[in-house]
Amino acid sequence: MASLLIPQGFSCIYWSQLDEAAFFSWLEAIPGVVRVVGVGNELVVTLRSSRISFAAMRELIALHVRYNLTLRGLAQFKTPKNKALFKVAGRRQYVNRSRGLRSNYRIECRVNHKLPSSSVGARGTHAER
Repeated sequence: MASLLIPQGFSCIYWSQLDEAAFFSWLEAIPGVVRVVGVGNELVVTLRSSRISFAAMRELIALHVRYNLTLRGLAQFKTPKNKALFKVAGRRQYVNRSRGLRSNYRIECRVNHKLPSSSVGARGTHAER
């Protein structure tokens, strides 16, 4: 079994109780995650194996990017097959730090090759729901 440390506290901000519940539901639903335990200011995530599937790695990276967490802990699972995921995620984190959330949203849509026209307001920014 392999383990992954995810920082909590100031590193991972939950905007509401439902946001926190969504984080843990998402994390526990990722294939290969066996157990999640809080230890101090970190979560210790026990994985079934150190060989993580491409789909599971994509979900772990998406979770880290969504909650603005560092990808350093995931580097131990980097392989030639999934290294492209790290490159895309690294660019999005850079954009998020330098230009803010709106730029990050647009980059995310371009990476996924679809820009939802119904969620873009008159000024070209993400509309509030």
